[in-house]
Order: sequence, then C-alpha cells, then structure tokens
Amino acid sequence: MNKKNNKPELKSLASDTKSLPRRQLILGASAVASASIVASQPAIAQKTVNLVRNRKVLRMVTSWPADLPGLGTAAQRFADRVTRLSDKKLVIKVFPAGELVSASQNFDSVAKGEAHLYHSFDSYWQHYSQALNFFASIPFGMSPGEFNAWITYGGGQGLWDELGEGLGIKPLLAGNTGYQMAGWFRKPADNYKDLKGLKMRVQGIGGEVFQRLGVRTESLNATDTVSALENNKLDAAEWFGPWLDEHFGLHKGAKYYYGPAFHEPGIAIVVGFNRKVWDELENDHKELLQVVAEAENHRVLAEFNAKNNQALARLVNDHGVELRKFDDDTLNWLGTESGKIVAKIGNSSSQAKKIYKSYKNFRSKALARGVHGENAFLKSRLLPFKFAP
Repeated sequence: MNKKNNKPELKSLASDTKSLPRRQLILGASAVASASIVASQPAIAQKTVNLVRNRKVLRMVTSWPADLPGLGTAAQRFADRVTRLSDKKLVIKVFPAGELVSASQNFDSVAKGEAHLYHSFDSYWQHYSQALNFFASIPFGMSPGEFNAWITYGGGQGLWDELGEGLGIKPLLAGNTGYQMAGWFRKPADNYKDLKGLKMRVQGIGGEVFQRLGVRTESLNATDTVSALENNKLDAAEWFGPWLDEHFGLHKGAKYYYGPAFHEPGIAIVVGFNRKVWDELENDHKELLQVVAEAENHRVLAEFNAKNNQALARLVNDHGVELRKFDDDTLNWLGTESGKIVAKIGNSSSQAKKIYKSYKNFRSKALARGVHGENAFLKSRLLPFKFAP
C-alpha cells in the first residue's frame, strides 16, 4: 500500500444516493442539476497544473454546496487566502459539490489527476482504506485538541502521509467541526433499552454502533430527514451539531436533543492534493499551503465552537428544544460496541494496524493526563459557585 509502485486501482464510486457517504446527501438536487456541467468539463493533465499568464491554477472540488456554513464557506476562504497571499501566483478555483464532478467522486477525481485537490472528510473515502477513519473521527476517540496534537507532534501526520502516498494523495489538516451531538429524538430515549426498534437517520461508524443496539438506520438528505421526522416516518436523526442542525431545521421534526456525540467528538477536515501535483509545486508554495491550512484548522474549529454556542441557546430558548443525555449504562454499551468496530477497522490491514497502535497510544496518554488536567478542570467548572458575581 505504501509503495509507489503498488498503488491500488481506484474505482469510481457509485452515483446513486444510497452509496453516498454520510452527510454528502445534503447536496440533494445540486449534484443532479450540475450533471451537464460535469459532462462538459475537460480532464486536467495529471503531470502538471494549468498555467495562465505564469500563474499556477489549481482546481479544488469540495463535498459541500458553496454557501454551506462552516464547510462550503471554509473551502472558499482557504482558496481565497492562498490566492491572495501568493500574490495570485498560486490560484485555487473552488468547484462546490456537483459543479466539476459529483460529490461522491471527489477523491477519485483528485487521485486520478482530473482535479488537483479536494476539501472534505477523509472518512467519506473509507472504501479505499478503512484506516482513513482515524484521520476524520473515531467513536470515543480524541478531542479536537488531542487530535491536533497527535497529528502535529505525535506522528499522526507522517502516518497520514504514508497512507495518502499509496492512494496518490497528500493530506493537510484544515479544520474541525468540534464536539457534535448524538441526535434528535421524537421521544425520550435516555437508556439503551429505549433505542431498540427505533428508526433513525444515522450513517458511518455511528450508524453501525446504533445498529448493534437494535436501531434501524436510514440514509436521507437534510430536507427528507426533517420531513420524515415531522411525518412520523423517523423516530430520530443524527446530523452535525447545533449550528448546522438549526440551519437545516432538524428541530422542526423533533424536540429532544441528545448528547454527547460519542461517535464524533469532532470531524477533521482535510485538504487532499493529488500527490504528483503536490510534488511539482515550488517549496514556497508548499509552505504557504501548509501555513494557510494550519490557520484554517484553528479558525474553522473556533467558528464552529462560537456558532454552536449561539445556536444551542436559540434552540433551547426560542425553539423549545429539550436537552437530554444518555445515561451511563447506555454510554457503556455504546463504548463497548464502538471499541469492537474500531478494533476491526484498526486490524483491517498492516498499515491500519500501525495507525491504530499510534492512535491508541496517544489517546491513552491523553486520557491519563486528562484525569488531572482538562477533564478535572471541566468537571470543577460545573460546581455551583458564582463566577464573576
């Protein structure tokens, strides 16, 4: 997998909605409406980027609509900053989901050189390597801060680069959605026994975990999810967190909002470059891209944290949402089943085993420190003393 001469053959993803990774279904009709555009776009030469008046022009495909808060807007901001800070010597043109290729083909198109880079979650592409999940989000895994530390100082970036090289990709960490929520429920479901038999819109590893507790899972886009909740065709639904959940109107179909998001303590955003295109870039352009990605990684997480705080207050105060929490028995069940699934992913290949071992070791040390560090502080902050009376 990690040898340059042994790149796996990348097969195109199916285009039907059932095959789309979780949350790419938010695109809905936009990908269909852009089909004629996709068909008319010429392929890009893999060995070099386009040159226009001595400017290097890169095409970036994304997994989001252009105006999707926090994600589509972050992709455009990344491109704009690179273009501006390079004095337009390195220009990134953004093609939101469906405009150049369908959302499900982003990774495939970049790996083959039909586009130059993508802005997405790497868990979307786990059918190429299940190990990619470790560079997106893992149930009961690391917090965004811990994940950043692992990537930057714990060997994570090197392992990610090694994995990406075998797939024809150079990955850069460029954001994180922060702590999410476990989902919306039409009726209270505090205990795992209340989950059995429910019909829930949830996908990915989280969906597998819920299935093991007797939940029937569905894959729907945002609009259909809200409608299904309102019409009693769904009992529950998981999406992102307060900011985007409010944006899509999940609160219109259910009023019980559960946490914590055991399955996604924060999804990492990746900017993935075609490896050959990356290698051909000048060193100063590589450094610029890395610096902008690091800045975006901080900014995106800060934006999600700020906007989630604001949205949660509106959901409770203006929309009558009731916040609830799974009990400890349920979290133990969810944790046990999550561990089994993550172990299976971590042993899916020799390369996955290396990544899994590194991830587990770093997480273990973070947990040990957290007992007397962050976790202890957060618990102490909940005590009923008056702050700045």
